[in-house]
Amino acid sequence: MSNNEKNLAIKKHDNNVERTNATSSKQQLIGLAKNYSLEGAMLPEDKQQPIIDRALKRERIVLLKQQQNLEAIILKAIPHCNDENAVNKTDQDWFNHFIKLAENISNTIMQDLWSKILATEIIQPGSFSLKTLTEFKKMSMHDAKLLGKACSLACHDSKNQHYRIITGSVEQSSLFNIFSKKKLTSINLNSLGLSYGDILSLAENHLVFSQESESHLLKKGESIELNFNGIMLTIQAKKKACALTFYKFTPIGVELAKLINDVPEMAYLQRLKNDTNSHFSIQTQQ
Repeated sequence: MSNNEKNLAIKKHDNNVERTNATSSKQQLIGLAKNYSLEGAMLPEDKQQPIIDRALKRERIVLLKQQQNLEAIILKAIPHCNDENAVNKTDQDWFNHFIKLAENISNTIMQDLWSKILATEIIQPGSFSLKTLTEFKKMSMHDAKLLGKACSLACHDSKNQHYRIITGSVEQSSLFNIFSKKKLTSINLNSLGLSYGDILSLAENHLVFSQESESHLLKKGESIELNFNGIMLTIQAKKKACALTFYKFTPIGVELAKLINDVPEMAYLQRLKNDTNSHFSIQTQQ
């Protein structure tokens, strides 16, 4: 086959692919329209049902899908509950708000998260605020995966009240270290799959604060204990007046982080040990 014939064959193939994609997108749109009874205008006028009938049909379809979604979430929530007597009764207004927000959740992965929210709130009322539910409703699958990634890098205290992603360490300036290159250390989160753009996206969803924070200045030998996804860390200062830098989770981020299973990013843990070594020693215990 000559080069011209090959080029012609390739061009013909590309044109066929384009037509296939165009047909596929058209069929997908028509399919979606039919699923929600929105195809009426596509039919000849003499075959169209009255628009009020089409609207009522669509309303029934929407209600049916919402019912299916809610029942699926309830069913998924039951295994997360227990047979012990509840200490407090679940707030009815909270449950009504939950139903309104969750009724259009059809993605199975997102349904799993909503079911965990419901079960946790039933077991311990007050675990999730209405504000958190509202913000969670706005989150896409991409946002949820991003939160999962952030959680895989996060540590929290013993009371599960403060979640943070440690980004490095800093030593207070003095005459003795003014020219030191190790006065400030940082962990390259981007190489671990969490870019600064991701941090900004998390901040837009009110899950983390976009500005880094610092811990209090630790004295030489002073230590703090943190839980890194089930791995206990003892972080001890090797010098005086050293602090950890970190991105802090918001109250909403803390509530939602409790839904994420403990999956530690071990590459990050090794990086944390190495990159902050000039200021801190880190011991682990599972």
